[in-house]
Amino acid sequence: TVEDSMLSRLEKKSCNVRLKTLRLMKVLVETGSPHFKRDLQRRTQAVRDCLHFRGDPHPTMGDLPSKLVRDTAQEVINAIFDTSNDGNRQPPAQPQPAAA
Repeated sequence: TVEDSMLSRLEKKSCNVRLKTLRLMKVLVETGSPHFKRDLQRRTQAVRDCLHFRGDPHPTMGDLPSKLVRDTAQEVINAIFDTSNDGNRQPPAQPQPAAA
């Protein structure tokens, strides 16, 4: 399933893979199927492990990539257990084309 593949990607060592996966999970939890959110509520261990992630320091950015993973993991956890908008999910607004 989609959940299985995303949770397996959170076990990779790469900060970029984890960060992109977490961002995608957040969007799917906020705008996707309620079933996806409910399934993730039962399987949060991989996301919780990302809360304590410390990768190798980046040569120029230092600990910033690891901090982004930790911060995004917290956002995902908050979105998974947020009950404020379960009944009225709306897709994100589409950007409007610039007037010529």
